Amino acid sequence: MATDHRVGYRAEESIARLATRLRDAHVPQTDLTFNIVNFVECTLRNFPEWGSLEIEFYDRAFKEDTPSYVTFDPLTLNVDRKLWADAKIDDGNARYVIAHEIGHIVLHDHSAKAFSNNKADQIRYADQGQSAEWQANAFAGYFLLPDHIVERINDYERIVIMCDVPEPLALDRLLTVRRQKERAKHRARQFEGGFCSNCGNFSLLRTGTLLKCTTIGCETVISRLP
Repeated sequence: MATDHRVGYRAEESIARLATRLRDAHVPQTDLTFNIVNFVECTLRNFPEWGSLEIEFYDRAFKEDTPSYVTFDPLTLNVDRKLWADAKIDDGNARYVIAHEIGHIVLHDHSAKAFSNNKADQIRYADQGQSAEWQANAFAGYFLLPDHIVERINDYERIVIMCDVPEPLALDRLLTVRRQKERAKHRARQFEGGFCSNCGNFSLLRTGTLLKCTTIGCETVISRLP
């Protein structure tokens, strides 16, 4: 099992944008799935931002052993041969593991000690955005299941089959996208559509019997009847 460590903070939105950019560089937005081994071998290696990527294979002695991990100097994806073979034939669990490691490759470097077994290096993080493992998991989710595909299919069982992903990931991403849509609808309903008489922006938000301006630096509050 991977040991988690604190890394530089990254917001989920920025991780989603990076994952989408990398996916779009490899496959059209209309494609529901893609071969992740081909992505690593043919596309990821052509991104100069991460330099030269090496791939080293090994055989796990036991099922509980680490199926893959990333090391630096030189940048290397170390991966179990069977896992790599499963990923080649689009096994959902294997694809997710490789996507997770791609997240480490593009988000972290040698200064991130997420891959060390030295207990002295292990530290707690105050926010999930500083967790190396959370960041890699978030990347894998958006990389394999971007919002527009999840929204289009809108059924986690069909997502599993059509996108070659594990069931827990499909369910998690579907629930997340639905929650985001509901929050967006709720926020849209709250805005009155009028402009603030103080700053002139269309940023009046209804809160109970009041209208409040949400523009940064403007503290206008307008009383209104219930």
